[in-house]
Amino acid sequence: MDSWLHSRNLDRVCQWLSGRTVGNDLCALRVTEVFQLVSGAWGRLNYTNHGYHSPRVSWITSTGPASKADDAADEASYTSREQKRQSDRARNQREGRDWSGLDTRLLSWMDRCPICHIRRRAGHDIDAYHKLKACQDEQREVVTAEIAKLQEIEFATGVCCQLCAVPQETCYDSTYVSRQGKEKCLYDGIVREVVAAIMVVDPDIVVEKMYAWMRNEGIWSENTAWSEEEVQQVTEMMLEWFSRRASWRHFTASVLVQVFIQLDQWVEAFGKGVELEDWVTVSSYSKQ
Repeated sequence: MDSWLHSRNLDRVCQWLSGRTVGNDLCALRVTEVFQLVSGAWGRLNYTNHGYHSPRVSWITSTGPASKADDAADEASYTSREQKRQSDRARNQREGRDWSGLDTRLLSWMDRCPICHIRRRAGHDIDAYHKLKACQDEQREVVTAEIAKLQEIEFATGVCCQLCAVPQETCYDSTYVSRQGKEKCLYDGIVREVVAAIMVVDPDIVVEKMYAWMRNEGIWSENTAWSEEEVQQVTEMMLEWFSRRASWRHFTASVLVQVFIQLDQWVEAFGKGVELEDWVTVSSYSKQ
């Protein structure tokens, strides 16, 4: 086995170094304390000009003699770290893609009826440039009722704009003052409306993908014969989930916006005849 795979103690050393010190300074990490000790000792050796004895480095990298059991442990440790590295890389790429494309996705729904725009993207020859309240679609009342439910979401402070549900950074860059002198959100009337419309009128395959994601979060179940009380309970759980901070590590947004992006991607893929992204990929990030 190549020596660079020998890292039997690396995970434990890193875990130990990342812990808190036991001394008076409860905020310091142990790695800081070790750095101070080592740098102090190095300074004293350098000052005396007596040289120093280098200890074996195998306490971290385990490059010494190894048994078959050691090799198996090293291989497993390396595989685990490599899988995590690949997962983190994929997550960062996905997060960057979702964030950078958010403005474009929001603009693609602006000034369009969400119901008719969905049907148009599915291949129907229909005009989508009108308000939802002017829509003649038979599902308009159902979508309107779903939007009203989403309006009940109480987002945590700082997660997003309370009015348009868009991340605050994006919202602040797009606010404007109306003729009445009121500050308004450019993207108001998009996120909630699109999520509600997609879940009501979109193709079954997209809706099933969303239900699968929600089941993975413990919000939905295969059972559809619910009592009125159970329906209310599930609705409250769903709204609470939507209000949470999204799993993005570098950007602040709500789960509702994450759902909006994913649903829009699924609708886009369906319209192009492309295989829809697996919901497991989505949910695996939110649990890390």
